[in-house]
Formats: sequence, structure tokens, C-alpha cells
Amino acid sequence: MDLTMPKKNFRPLLHSSVLSCFVLCWGTGAGILYAQNHSQNQKLRAGESNIISPKQEKSEAPKMANTIKLPEPVYKSSISVEEAILKRRSVRDFSNKKLPIELISQLLWSAQGITDKTNKFRAAPSAGALYPMELYIVSPDGIFHYIPDGHRIQKLQGDDLRQDLANACWGQNFVAVAGISIIIAADYGRTTWRYGNKGIRYVDIEAGHIAQNIHLQSVALNLGSVPVGAFNDKAVKSLLKLPAAQQPIYVIPVGYPVRETLLPETPENEK
Repeated sequence: MDLTMPKKNFRPLLHSSVLSCFVLCWGTGAGILYAQNHSQNQKLRAGESNIISPKQEKSEAPKMANTIKLPEPVYKSSISVEEAILKRRSVRDFSNKKLPIELISQLLWSAQGITDKTNKFRAAPSAGALYPMELYIVSPDGIFHYIPDGHRIQKLQGDDLRQDLANACWGQNFVAVAGISIIIAADYGRTTWRYGNKGIRYVDIEAGHIAQNIHLQSVALNLGSVPVGAFNDKAVKSLLKLPAAQQPIYVIPVGYPVRETLLPETPENEK
């Protein structure tokens, strides 16, 4: 049969077959796409932050009202990295003593401070240097948002909501006693627009990089800290009034420990 010159009565059958094939292929592809998107959205915290395409804009930068310039961080201390690793423990028994601004400044710098002013690289590594994280502080003086550029904090409100945060952490009351809690929030779209589904993993890994910096810096400052992952996502997000694209990943209380963490005995080969 010559398909370039089909018989007149065969043409509708040919068109019908092609149309059926097209609908079947399109439907199968759409089904796969839906399944991928559904699985992907389940992985995103609270299901509210979708992967965006490269053509979409990243989330808007925070407004700069009510900002406070933080003291310059210190780049040397009397404790080595090795000693900080050796001494780090999860501390849940805090005194209610307030942290001075100098220590808060140092903690925030260690987490997301700019360490290369030319390239704007930060203290913790980030896939593609896309930096999807935002840091918030809950303190006796209110809630603050950290702005790495210029090493500043922005005051969002002035109430002491540490107990509210503790309630959102399923009643872990040491959160209410610690001098501050640092909340790590993620905007997954800043990374997934480039890396797709793998970007979800990259963002979660980055939260761990930041958290470890905070823990080791706490040791160097004679402070205690503990990572908290057990919390009501929606409650924390509501308390901080986070933008729709940001999801809380970590709550890290930091404060003065009631008891000093004692170093283990020095190994024989180090004496």
C-alpha cells in the first residue's frame, strides 16, 4: 500500500490511529509527570515549596527595615578545632542567662557569615553557591532575621516567644530556657531550579553543615547547644511568620550550660 497516496476511504482510519497513539503517549507522559511531581512535593517540607523552573525568579530579598549592625566576628580563639570536636556534646540543661550581642554575632557568622567578600562565599558550603538557607533567632528580645550581607540582623517583632517555640517543639522546655534558639529555614526552590529533585538532598545536607558550625562555635565560646528536629513544622513556620517558600529545617537552642562539659582524658600519644 502506498501511504503517500492513501485511498480515500482509508484516510479516516489512519487519522484515527495516529490520534489514538498521540493521546495514549501524551496521557502516559502526563501520568509520569504527575507521579514525579506528587512524589517531589511530598518530600518538600509542609508541601508548600515547589520546584521552580530556571525561568522563574528566586524568592524576594528581605526588606531592610529595623536592621542592627552586628559586632565584627573574631577569627581566632584559644581552642583548636580538634578540641572543639572532642568537647562537643548535646546540652539540654541551660541557665536562663541572656547571651550578649557579641556571642550572637559570632554564632551567626559561623553559620552563614560571609568569609569571602569578593565572591560572597559563606562559612558553610552550599551546592552551586546558591545559599537556600535563612537564619532566624528567637530570643528574650524578640525574633530576628540574619542578613549575611553586611553582617546584620533584622528585628521582626519584640516579644519573648521562647516558650511558644518550646511548645511548637512538642514541649521540649529547655528550648524556652536557652539564651537563644537559631532556626534554620530553607527555600528549596533556590537550589532545585538548577538541580531538580537532587537539589532537595543538597539543601538538607547544607542544613547539617550549618548546624555543625554552630555547635563547634558554641564550644569555642564556652556555650552549650543541641540540634532539635522534633517540632511541628506548621507551628514553627506560623510563629516566625515565614514566607510561603521557606520551610523550617532545624531548631538549635544555644546558651550557657548549667554544668561545664568536661574534656575526656588526653590520649597517651598526645601527652
